[in-house]
Amino acid sequence: MTDFFNTLTQLYSFVGASHLRWNALKLDGDGLTVKKLCPTRCSSRFSSIRAVKDKQGAINRLLTKIVLMRQEGRDVAEGLLKRIRSFEFTATLVVWENILNKVDKVSNMLQTKDLDLAAVTTSLKSLVDHLTLLESDESFDYYDEDC
Repeated sequence: MTDFFNTLTQLYSFVGASHLRWNALKLDGDGLTVKKLCPTRCSSRFSSIRAVKDKQGAINRLLTKIVLMRQEGRDVAEGLLKRIRSFEFTATLVVWENILNKVDKVSNMLQTKDLDLAAVTTSLKSLVDHLTLLESDESFDYYDEDC
């Protein structure tokens, strides 16, 4: 798991170190770009993972262009490209995005000013049920299709 989150951090650092790379990624698609990963905030992990999942095609194109055109940072781009194209990275990205999406919703609910205990209890039970389902064989089919 450490390698996965290190890859996200390195990707953010690599893209963020160059205004040209940042803009190229931002202009490729919907204007979104990678997000900084804060290891202590669940919502930060979710934002970072969601951004990489949504921009995976654009990230691949950017890193491939850097490698093929022998631009500055070619070696780093090549290493990142190899890691993010792996099945292990993609599967981890899909699973974590799914888990943190649910956790983020419950976390946001717990932080609201007008906390509804009944709704929170229902949401927490739903989260626990979802996490329990992830351990089952049925979840494998879902993630196999999404990867």
